[in-house]
Amino acid sequence: MGGTCAEPSVSCNGDLSNVGTGDFTIMFTLTTSMTTHLVEILAQRDFCGHQFFWDAQLSAGALKVELDDNQQNYTECLGTKVINDGQPHRVVMHRAAGILTIQVDCALDATCTAATNFSTALPSLRRTSPCIGNPDPPVDLVGTLSNVCVASGNGGTVDGGADAGDASTDSTTVSDTPIDPDGGTPPGCSGAFVFDDFSGTALDTAKWWTNTSVPQGNASVVQTGGHVEISNRGYLNTIGEFVPAAGGVRVTGKWTFDAVGAVGDLLQVLTRTNGIPQGDFGEAQAGMECVANQESSTVMVEAWGTTVSNATSSGFFPLNQGDTLVFEMTDDGSLVTCAFVNLTSGNRATASATSTFAPTTNRITFHNREFDETRRALVDDLAIEIGHHVIGLPVGSVDPDAGRVDVAEGCLQRGLGSGPRRDVDHPRLGPIGFDPNFGIVHLQRRIEVANAWHRGGYGSHGLGLLL
Repeated sequence: MGGTCAEPSVSCNGDLSNVGTGDFTIMFTLTTSMTTHLVEILAQRDFCGHQFFWDAQLSAGALKVELDDNQQNYTECLGTKVINDGQPHRVVMHRAAGILTIQVDCALDATCTAATNFSTALPSLRRTSPCIGNPDPPVDLVGTLSNVCVASGNGGTVDGGADAGDASTDSTTVSDTPIDPDGGTPPGCSGAFVFDDFSGTALDTAKWWTNTSVPQGNASVVQTGGHVEISNRGYLNTIGEFVPAAGGVRVTGKWTFDAVGAVGDLLQVLTRTNGIPQGDFGEAQAGMECVANQESSTVMVEAWGTTVSNATSSGFFPLNQGDTLVFEMTDDGSLVTCAFVNLTSGNRATASATSTFAPTTNRITFHNREFDETRRALVDDLAIEIGHHVIGLPVGSVDPDAGRVDVAEGCLQRGLGSGPRRDVDHPRLGPIGFDPNFGIVHLQRRIEVANAWHRGGYGSHGLGLLL
């Protein structure tokens, strides 16, 4: 099991875009004991239907591989070896001269004719299925996926076995509990983190996947220029799941209503969702949502697939093209709070509501409004955390410790970002603390506790913020 044998010697770039009808290789080591009928392993796919994609799954414990070029040369190749026995198995899928072979532990498992023509760009690499709305949907993998290589082209062979090549996806243990896609929670922290300042040239597929299959079309999600451009209700979704009832979820970031876009846009941040535009106008079918509405100059907590109680909102909030907001959303499985500060105008607003809606999928999603004219948002400095401390205060309350928040020192040493803590020094609001390891610091507290904003600093045992 997981044996050493000759494997294609290729450069692993994690992408089969524009490979045409040429050769390619997909390799990984899989360990799982899941008995669910369909289990998602790895794919370049963002839509449940015919399009340009490839998708590798377990079907009744054996491998199932789909290749599709928008239904022109659809291929389904089925293996026969059952590999959901809890032991590591090395899988090599290789197409050469139009023939796809599937090898498991150095033994041939299946051979299929595969004329699929990947003549265009494919979606980003992902480990979750977009088909979760199907009657028999593929479920997320519980197990270990490691030594992953996705590569176009052919080459010689190398006696490297499971360690051959340059892995394009690091070893990842996937569980049925909320996970940290970056590789685990440090000592002293009780929750998971995701942080991204989008400083690279492409989305980090260990953290994010996208869905642009909205009925109105023209949707996109692109990382460029140190931020993510979300256009016409493109969905930016977390790979990991964050269950609010497991300790409370906190999401922070920066959002600019891009000046080149059309007016009437929306800022929409969701928890408790599946990241798929299955509702009217490409909205989510399920989830709790913080909304800032440019058209009506309002903020609110919206619910999809459920209802809310105790809804409140406060603050006057006109939003103009080019305005940048910092936002915070919290969700403890019942209470949802939203807080926004417009860095351009100085206006601020909050909203809250309650709902115990408990879906089976708990991803975080960011999107804007659908297309009738081009609408675009620039999103940056996203931070997601779970299970650290109670955040936010009831409107009108006073923090007995002047809003001081202590975070375990180990959490600050997580190192998800780069560079020192910095403050946005707004002329009307004062400094808005931002830590690259921690995101926008307690915006809800800052709005509710006082009008005077004071600069915080590092404490000897954590981050002490005097609000």
